[in-house]
Amino acid sequence: MNTTELREEVRRIWLGPSSQILLTDEANLLARANRVLEETVFPGVIKLLEDYCIQRERLTLSATQQRYAIPARAFNMQLRRAEWRSSSTSDPMEIDVLKPIDAIHYGTGGAVSGFYLEGDEIVIVGTPSGYLDVHYPLSPGKLTPSTNWRTVATVTPGSYQITVDSVAEALWSAGDKLDVCDSQRSGLPRYLSLEVQSVTSSTITFTSEIAGATYGTRAIEVGDYVAAEGYAARPMVPEPLHASIAQGVAALTAQAMGDVEAFQIAEAKFLKTLADQLKDLDQRVEQRRVFVNYNSRFRRLGRLPHRRRRFVL
Repeated sequence: MNTTELREEVRRIWLGPSSQILLTDEANLLARANRVLEETVFPGVIKLLEDYCIQRERLTLSATQQRYAIPARAFNMQLRRAEWRSSSTSDPMEIDVLKPIDAIHYGTGGAVSGFYLEGDEIVIVGTPSGYLDVHYPLSPGKLTPSTNWRTVATVTPGSYQITVDSVAEALWSAGDKLDVCDSQRSGLPRYLSLEVQSVTSSTITFTSEIAGATYGTRAIEVGDYVAAEGYAARPMVPEPLHASIAQGVAALTAQAMGDVEAFQIAEAKFLKTLADQLKDLDQRVEQRRVFVNYNSRFRRLGRLPHRRRRFVL
């Protein structure tokens, strides 16, 4: 659900009067939704599904530069893995993740053989050359009011151009950077930080391609959501978890009003709903962990261990 639908869902499950200012002020409501998403729901998903919401980014390595910034939007400054390529079209080679103290054993010359993290930087071991493809969990875009995002109506890849469902001139102009995210399935990004060349009425022209030709991108499609860089029209978690976010917002609203009884009821529903939905996600992961043996019988690989979780608002 997008932010408009999320607001209506919070109102639907709310136990008090729907005229309450904490529910009618969309920006205030979404601030609480972002808290629930960032502090509880998204970390729970990342712990369960390590490869969920993974963004890929290609760094061009230079022989005169040993250190490269970890992508600013990496969740908790984490990297999942890195692959080295001698050229943009060569096969990738996964390289070792080292401890800084062990890097001295690899020497400073020769081909790229590994990397380590120091502060907010990736430090290359070996002589930097070619490309480093980094894979990292993307911090979810902050939910923004419906007046701040648009829906893609048409796509013209050859002109780097899209039209959206309503006038966008008042929102964005040349030089601004936009995120375009899938409006279906997971709400994950197709493009991040696309630079705007011009905005005329509802037509947006970008400075670079939008057909998914750039590493780590997917072609923009009709129905996608467009928002300012770092913001999103819908939560970047699987659709079933959106109801949990709405329940968490209801709990925080009751807490903000000082209604202890309503808070306790809403919090209990939130924790149960979230635990049940994460359990369902866990089971979907298990169902993929099968193979066929010689006798064409299905045998399950090692089951995922049961996890006790405590989610706190």
